[in-house]
Amino acid sequence: MRRAITLLIMVGLSALTACIFSSTSHGTPADAGTDTGVDGGTMTVDLSPTTGVQGNDPVSTVAYLVTFSSATTIVGLEFKAQSADVQTTWVTDVWDLALPFRLANGSTVAGLGNSTDWYHSNISFAAEASKQYVVAVHRASGNALYSRSFNVTLPYTVGNVTVLKWCSASGTTDDKPTCDNTAFGFPIRIVEQ
Repeated sequence: MRRAITLLIMVGLSALTACIFSSTSHGTPADAGTDTGVDGGTMTVDLSPTTGVQGNDPVSTVAYLVTFSSATTIVGLEFKAQSADVQTTWVTDVWDLALPFRLANGSTVAGLGNSTDWYHSNISFAAEASKQYVVAVHRASGNALYSRSFNVTLPYTVGNVTVLKWCSASGTTDDKPTCDNTAFGFPIRIVEQ
């Protein structure tokens, strides 16, 4: 009898452990441009365009000019890159459109190989409601391609984020991106807490 009870407890604990430690990977969203959900106290907002013609681009910096409908704490920026060798590194940051310096720096991220992957950079920034910010991903070294959408309809809103413009920088990772009305879009996600 004791063995039967012990066995039942062990099976129950194994099932409970499997439930606790299994997680749903958001991976590449089936419908880009959607809120990919809440996970571990954070919410990932996918700013990937849902309109436009797809292509690839070796540009060094991809960024968006965005506003938030409510005060938001940003804890991560994610981006999708392909053909990124292991020598490729990126940095992320947040800029105030009106100021000449960055407001927050994200962690450095290294390439995983030559597959297409989502990369995550930790960052910590408290964004104010209705203020314009540039969220940027800079390729610091190496080679990689980004999936790019051409002829994107701007502006568009996903969750509490409105994408106003596409931005780029042609120099180093210290250069503030400039924003224009070019209708490009790249797969970028904002992780909020």
